[in-house]
Amino acid sequence: MINAIRDRIGEIPFLFLCMAAWVIFVSLLLAATGFHSLLPGFWLGALGSAVYGVLLYRRIPALLSRPFSPAITWTGATEQDFSRRRRFQDRLRELWRAWAKTLQPIMAIALVILAVSRIFANLSLPAALFGFLSFQISLFLYAILISIDS
Repeated sequence: MINAIRDRIGEIPFLFLCMAAWVIFVSLLLAATGFHSLLPGFWLGALGSAVYGVLLYRRIPALLSRPFSPAITWTGATEQDFSRRRRFQDRLRELWRAWAKTLQPIMAIALVILAVSRIFANLSLPAALFGFLSFQISLFLYAILISIDS
């Protein structure tokens, strides 16, 4: 599975095209239905989502370069097994730190969106938060497209 993900790293710009298509589609939908006032908030959220996508895009090759070892059964464990267990626990700590590093930009961007929507009264916070989900929605659309293609 990890190799399949590594093979698809070159397709990530296609993911950003899916995101752009999603943002354009929702923008046209908002404009066509008369919700013009929601567009600036949605675009702010989509911009924050794109920033998060770029930050995540930079981290994916670094995360995939680390080796991963499967779980070990501990019945009849030897000293070598306990050494593997310690390395595995170290890797789990690294994953926890990586998760925290991934969560920090999300929170920072969400706080910036909140602050900007408070400063400019014409920006809708719910629309901005919906726009912030654009990257996650585009990931879902991308997964549908590659599953249809496969």
